[in-house]
Amino acid sequence: MFGIRSSLLAIALVLALAGPAGAADGFGRCPGGYLCLFRDFEGGGTVAWFRAGAPELEPFGVKDARSAWNRTGRSYCLYASPGYVVHNATVPPGHKGNLNPEIAYNSVRAC
Repeated sequence: MFGIRSSLLAIALVLALAGPAGAADGFGRCPGGYLCLFRDFEGGGTVAWFRAGAPELEPFGVKDARSAWNRTGRSYCLYASPGYVVHNATVPPGHKGNLNPEIAYNSVRAC
């Protein structure tokens, strides 16, 4: 009987240390209805979400974003320069994944 209690106590301790159930990380931090840009690959690092876009991404901490999840029904255009100059990528509805790491992204808007 002591062995079963010890095992149950150990399981309860592991579950308590694991953190709250459903805690979001990676791409899971992106709320529905938004385009989310992530500073790092695979939804890592700083995240910023947009409905209309932003003429400059640096203030949001996602300049040169490495991944995105578009949870909207429209496409978003990514631009190399602030102010929507030099369109260099389009994120279609439903896209969830890495962006081209060789391209700098400095502004975004619905297109």
